[in-house]
Amino acid sequence: MGALGLAGATVLIAGSNAHASYGAPYVRYGMQGKAVYCVQYGIRQIGLGTAGDVVATDGIWGARTDSAVRELQRRAGLQVDGVVGRETGDIIFRAIAHEQPANAFDCWSHIPTKSRYLMGYGI
Repeated sequence: MGALGLAGATVLIAGSNAHASYGAPYVRYGMQGKAVYCVQYGIRQIGLGTAGDVVATDGIWGARTDSAVRELQRRAGLQVDGVVGRETGDIIFRAIAHEQPANAFDCWSHIPTKSRYLMGYGI
């Protein structure tokens, strides 16, 4: 079980309370679950969402998480769409792996990354 006490999130893609599934191709606003927790954790490791509008690591993607993801994308020169796909996921995962290697394995299967796709572990 991860920090949220989730053994594995389920797919409930409907409306704003959608759960981010294991191996999902993206994570975005309105989702919740382990993948969102990992995005939030990585954002904080990067240093975004730690001052002013603090991003909580609660596994619920709200306005503060969305704003921090968009800021990360802007700084990285990526398309600013607020969606964590492979490119944004790579940046977030590298931050987790660098700062907290023990947490990286726990989050690897939940954050979309290019490396996971190339290794055949989902989209």
